[in-house]
Amino acid sequence: MALGLEVLTEADYTAMLERLDVLGWHLLADDDGLPWVCMGSAPDGRMGVGLHCLDPIASHTDLEVLLEAEGTLLTEAGLRAA
Repeated sequence: MALGLEVLTEADYTAMLERLDVLGWHLLADDDGLPWVCMGSAPDGRMGVGLHCLDPIASHTDLEVLLEAEGTLLTEAGLRAA
């Protein structure tokens, strides 16, 4: 998901996080505990953040498969890797 302050108000952001929470998704925190991990940036400078799911569909996915899926998601979202 790409965040852009020009289109995302605090109310929108809060509503989005609440909806994601209901679906089992949460923002990834970085090593310093900051609330999100930058996964890449859009051509217009917006940041793409990482999400994780507490109840994944597959519990033992090969790392190579995960990296390939991440690359595909970044490409489809139009993000340059961080």
